[in-house]
Amino acid sequence: MEVERVTLGQGVATVPAVREEVNGAVLVVPVLEEILVVERQLVLKEAPRVRCTATTETVEKTVPLRRQVAHVERLSAADPKEQPRGSSPS
Repeated sequence: MEVERVTLGQGVATVPAVREEVNGAVLVVPVLEEILVVERQLVLKEAPRVRCTATTETVEKTVPLRRQVAHVERLSAADPKEQPRGSSPS
């Protein structure tokens, strides 16, 4: 008697029957293994709706103010020799 092991590794839906091949000279006995299959699946649990609402609120607050003063003196374009006050000719 001779035993030949053939590895298949195929998934089956039902248990295959024992069968004979080559005029009854070869008996094929299926060997099964039951494997637990764990599956990862996405499930949409909920979809919260977030709305932005605008509100107006009047608030009184004391804040410090800064002041800056600038004095601008314009020169006429006709007389380029005229110097502004406080500057010396070069």
